[in-house]
Amino acid sequence: MSYFSSWGAATKDFYLGTRYPPLEMLQGEIFTRNGAFLQVAYAVKMDKQANAQDIMLKFLLNAATQPATKASLSTTTLDKATWYQGTVTKQVKQSNGTVLAIEETAFGIDRRTGSKSSEMYFIFYQDTASSYPQNTRDFFERMVNSFQFAS
Repeated sequence: MSYFSSWGAATKDFYLGTRYPPLEMLQGEIFTRNGAFLQVAYAVKMDKQANAQDIMLKFLLNAATQPATKASLSTTTLDKATWYQGTVTKQVKQSNGTVLAIEETAFGIDRRTGSKSSEMYFIFYQDTASSYPQNTRDFFERMVNSFQFAS
């Protein structure tokens, strides 16, 4: 994935832990700029019960009280593969007590890498609702469209 030099990049894993017994952790990279962030995370599937759609609904696009519904996902094509896609608006209470509207978009795919092995990948983007439309057009769409699986 190509990213702009104005964005900071770092290794950041996504911990699911005991809340998701089929898979404990996704490995990842995070890209940040002015409060917005984009994370690419992946995992070698160790348990056939783990899948991208389930993780997206329970962890990436969930409401504070319940998972998102399957109807909230659509599909899109990235690097010649079909990915799940979903967007959600969340109200996040900050440490100072104010509430901030956050927009999140997530992409996920289960990808077969051999006759008996598979991986799952996620790309998720989060920004404040006020800057989301501009930053989505200027940065996020360009970064997502540059995604390619390594050979």
